[in-house]
Amino acid sequence: MKRLKILLPLVLLLTLPFACEDVLDEARPGSPTENQFMDSQEKFEFLVAGTYQKLIFFYKSQANPRQIHGFWLLPDDNLTIAQGGGLGFDNFRDLNTNTAYLQNYYENAYHLINRANTALDFQRDERYGFLYEDQTLRERHRGELLFLRGYMYLNLWNYFGNVPLNLENITEFDQTIIGNSSNDAALDQAISDLREASTLLGDTPVRGGAVWNETAYGILGKALMMRGAYANNTQDFSDALAEFNKITSRALVADFGDNFKEATELNDESLFEVMAGRNSQLNNWALDNDDFAVVGNLGVIWSFFTNRFGYDDPATEENEVETDPAWLRSEQYLPTQNFLDLIDENDNRYYETIDTVTLEVKKYMNSPQTNGNEWGRQHNNPRLLRYADVLLMQAEAIVRTGGNVSEAVNIVNQIRSRAGALPADDPEATTFVLRDPSETDPATVLDWIYEERRIELAFEEGHRWWDMKRRHWLGEVDLTSYTQDDWGSETEVTFTETNLLYPYPQSEIVLNTALTQNPGY
Repeated sequence: MKRLKILLPLVLLLTLPFACEDVLDEARPGSPTENQFMDSQEKFEFLVAGTYQKLIFFYKSQANPRQIHGFWLLPDDNLTIAQGGGLGFDNFRDLNTNTAYLQNYYENAYHLINRANTALDFQRDERYGFLYEDQTLRERHRGELLFLRGYMYLNLWNYFGNVPLNLENITEFDQTIIGNSSNDAALDQAISDLREASTLLGDTPVRGGAVWNETAYGILGKALMMRGAYANNTQDFSDALAEFNKITSRALVADFGDNFKEATELNDESLFEVMAGRNSQLNNWALDNDDFAVVGNLGVIWSFFTNRFGYDDPATEENEVETDPAWLRSEQYLPTQNFLDLIDENDNRYYETIDTVTLEVKKYMNSPQTNGNEWGRQHNNPRLLRYADVLLMQAEAIVRTGGNVSEAVNIVNQIRSRAGALPADDPEATTFVLRDPSETDPATVLDWIYEERRIELAFEEGHRWWDMKRRHWLGEVDLTSYTQDDWGSETEVTFTETNLLYPYPQSEIVLNTALTQNPGY
């Protein structure tokens, strides 16, 4: 079982992103200054770990709303809110600059970026760089920090567009007043960071759960696919394919469901996971682990996927009971009807993805729930990049660069075969069969790839909405013509080009006077 402990000196050091330099150099009772803290190679390990640690903030309970997963899960056509909800991400109609999800995501993203910038600054500083006894480790650390910064800028660009771009450790308040970047510089920076990271990271993780070079290849490839679609640039697709081809140590695990259970985390299919954990001492799910050390939460929340939580006996999963109060279950995310109509009941993924009785989401819910006052808390890692995702992007890149279409179909069939599909001429074949490898029409094969992505990666972040945007940019679908049934929303959807980007939080517009709101908001 994973058990983590947040180190107080690290927390105090890394939660001062906007403090002035003279404040940083003043001693606080019971805590070190930067100069006092940075005294060994081990402290660089703390800095890197503290940057990863910020990822957990995207998955823990929030004050309002109680989880921010709707930010990346609700815009697409796979999920809707039970009984209409009223959340703007589900129908775009109510998406506005005061939506709490926006502030939570935006703020935590820049906290992570500044942590990476702070650690990179320490690495470059001659006062601290000499502390490294192992120069290879120094390179690995730099690779991890660049990866995390690049990953965050990729996400920010995808959701907000030309976000402020900062590559320096913020030590003065004036440094926080940064205008919008231009000409998609944030995406270009993400690609640059990820590319450099891929050259610095080793063939294996520095520690359990850390990224390594193949993680960087995969996320870099995904960034290139997005830029290729946005700019309609074939070279980006070619470069992405080259990155995907470098991933050679991963394989599809035999059981699709093993990708979503705590007991089978970091398996052979995994390329990037957020490391959820259990505190070594006290835990309070409602507290930030930055501010309250060992009592802050380290787990993740999936409570929005189901109305049923916990067991009287978690070891045997017997006597299922509702352990969560109704207020925590007020925003349940349900599969859309058009997704349920798409997935074949002969597809093994149906039974690992959907509860066949309640028709609720089952992914991530097939590990025992935490009981008691943690209310739906799990320690089941969010999977951010799997090899199945890489394979399907690889197939797409092959088609988009004019490659062998049959090769792309064979990749799709690897995924379908794992899910139980048989050749159409097999006497035991059902309605769920392999794709025809003799197909030569690129448009047909692209439709197959995107359908496979929709099913294989359903309800996982950073996939379906990005895929829909990619096809819209390329003119293969027109999201503005989608009907309410196409979106699968419980309520009317009013989608315009404006909704391809989110608005900046109004609080950021007020605080950062150089920031310009996205058009249409």
